[in-house]
Amino acid sequence: MLGVIRWEDPPPQQRGGRRPSGFPAELVARDLREHPGRWALVDESPNRLNLASHIRGGMYPAFRPAGSFEAVTRTDGTLVRTYARFVGTAD
Repeated sequence: MLGVIRWEDPPPQQRGGRRPSGFPAELVARDLREHPGRWALVDESPNRLNLASHIRGGMYPAFRPAGSFEAVTRTDGTLVRTYARFVGTAD
């Protein structure tokens, strides 16, 4: 048999069964607010397909109220790139 397993203990279970995303939402939102209207590449990942909709919908508290940030995703087949910008509050 080839070495296809890795011996390690599982990480502690998170409350609510959710894992931390690893996305620094507070830092990204702060930087985008300092440059309103300017697009920025905020994440590159092989599999984070829903990040743009989470930013737009305010699912991260740092991106609330919903609608105050625009976000889009672009992929080249290997990487998912998420771009976002602060557009102001949705009032």
